[in-house]
Amino acid sequence: MNKTGWLTVNHLLQHSAIVLLTLCSAVVSPLVLVPAAAQQPDAARRHYERGAALLRKGDLAAASEAARKAIELNPSSAEAHHLLGMIYFKEKKPAQAVEAFTHALKLKSAYPDALNDLAEVYRIQGKSAEAEQALRRAIEIDPRHADSYFDLAKLYERRRDFAAATQTYQALLAAHPSHRDALYNLALLYEAQGESRETRETVGRLLKLDPEPLVARGIDRDAQPLAFPRGDLGDAGRQGRVRREADLAQRRRGAADGRSGPEVRAGRAGGNPAAKRGSLPERG
Repeated sequence: MNKTGWLTVNHLLQHSAIVLLTLCSAVVSPLVLVPAAAQQPDAARRHYERGAALLRKGDLAAASEAARKAIELNPSSAEAHHLLGMIYFKEKKPAQAVEAFTHALKLKSAYPDALNDLAEVYRIQGKSAEAEQALRRAIEIDPRHADSYFDLAKLYERRRDFAAATQTYQALLAAHPSHRDALYNLALLYEAQGESRETRETVGRLLKLDPEPLVARGIDRDAQPLAFPRGDLGDAGRQGRVRREADLAQRRRGAADGRSGPEVRAGRAGGNPAAKRGSLPERG
């Protein structure tokens, strides 16, 4: 074989080697990339959990950094966008919070926690109708979402729509009777509307949950007064009357048991985090 023939053979061999190497790379590369891609959601989850922990500690700057990293690694994570919205809310950046919550809901429309938080921002912005819509949507998605029932009832109180507020508290309590904050606020609403029998019954239910020490008298002591119409006694007077009703019921209970009433413990009792579907007021 002459020199020209050898050159031709060498060229063909080199070309074949290049083709073979390319084919091998095409087969091997996916095997290398698949584990790396699979690791990204796990890493994003770790950053999300770290961000949530930092938010609970109040380290907003570090929490924001972790949330953004989680979004960078997994842009489709509705939870990470929701977390970023909560951080914006704590940073008093309502516009950015709404944007983050809205983005989370675009990724996951059935997301009651994001709807509940979005409603809170709307409330602060004075957008009562939008807040109501978000809360009612959250309850529709998750009929056990107690926070949305409670916040919706408070929204009606601020509107001075006490009938709707009462009905919403009743919807929450019909499914979950142990929500202490709802019982207390409902007792105040009954008192504001002059419904003495319902007030006594509601206070009695509250006392049954934690009769010793007496929770009912101090349960909402640190809360802002509710938006009741002011009569002769005003808000503070109404709360005092409910507490006296609780004291009287407690003394009766103690007399029946042959013992005196317990000492009062100040502070606020929390409600149960979950509630079932109830009957909400019809809204136009």
